Amino acid sequence: LLTTQLPNLEELNLGNNQLVEFHELFCSFQKLRTLRVNSNLIRELPPLTGFPELLELDISGNLIQSIPNEIFQMTRLIELRI
Repeated sequence: LLTTQLPNLEELNLGNNQLVEFHELFCSFQKLRTLRVNSNLIRELPPLTGFPELLELDISGNLIQSIPNEIFQMTRLIELRI
């Protein structure tokens, strides 16, 4: 599994890849500090509870119509791009 091969991954940039879903696998990277999934075709986000270290989240340029409440409970999040 990718998460066991990259347990210390801190930054993941999947912007501009025509992704249609935000896979829950992304939530398994416990040390992730920056996650960019901008400019894709994502319509819905899962509960984002698996990112205790996340500082920056970019979900802009997608087809998302509602933001999960969990995003606003991320105490370390400094930058949120919608």
